[in-house]
Amino acid sequence: MNKHASDPANRPDAPPVRRPSCRISRLAWRLYEELLQPSRLDDYRRLLQNALDAGYEVIDNEQWLHRLRAGQIGPQQKVLVMRHDIDTDPRLSLDWHRIESELGCRASYYFRQSTRDAEVMHILAKAGVHVSYHFEELAEYAKQNRLRSPAAVQEAMPEIQAQFVENLHELRREFGLPMNVVCSHGDWMNRYLKMPNRVLTHDDGLRARAGIISETYDDEVMMPFAAYVSDDDPPTYWARGNPFELIQQGTSPLGILTHPKLWRSHWSSNARELTVRIREALQFKFGKGWK
Repeated sequence: MNKHASDPANRPDAPPVRRPSCRISRLAWRLYEELLQPSRLDDYRRLLQNALDAGYEVIDNEQWLHRLRAGQIGPQQKVLVMRHDIDTDPRLSLDWHRIESELGCRASYYFRQSTRDAEVMHILAKAGVHVSYHFEELAEYAKQNRLRSPAAVQEAMPEIQAQFVENLHELRREFGLPMNVVCSHGDWMNRYLKMPNRVLTHDDGLRARAGIISETYDDEVMMPFAAYVSDDDPPTYWARGNPFELIQQGTSPLGILTHPKLWRSHWSSNARELTVRIREALQFKFGKGWK
């Protein structure tokens, strides 16, 4: 008998075993990302310049939606749709916007409640930038009310929806923006519940009450993309494809999603996010009264 036959790691259908060296490597790269990573803004400028040189038009999510509905996306056009989810470090938005303005490009900026920076958002809004809401009421409500089960969340849905509508209307009043193309945030609680925040916008009645015309993950706007890539942790930096290679290949329509944390180390912002995550993890593991 093969002495390794009883080892689960050697079965063909066994999941990969995470070795200590792998965990250490991931931790090292995570610390590099959080504390040491230099600014990658030159790479962002190079990305946009490569797209422009290759004949792409760089537009935002709102423009993308309107052109799709008007039938204005032709097979010969090269279109890149740029989206920034501002999960941390809202002031990096101004650096991205400066580069985009210099090159004549557009992008969408989606801010969470936790990254709501009035000065930054007003500057972008006055410049005519597409600024909107990165919502997460479902996950936040579940954490605040200690809901562990999808059934408990579903039962509380009317209250969650009301909270979402109130937050969205308040943002519109403050910034004088339509914010009718919104974007859901992904949280660890969503993964635990197996319920994304965008479940809220599956309700047509809610969309009508809130004045929402689109959510960024709607099939209507996602299905037409030939490729949709996102930035990722170092050392790979990109997930679901390399945008530089896709641009070189002429892939279109192309969607790109970015997050500030992956473009520079911002200690205070990263420390706040890490503190919140640790507190939430401890409350989830040791707190009482979860339903």
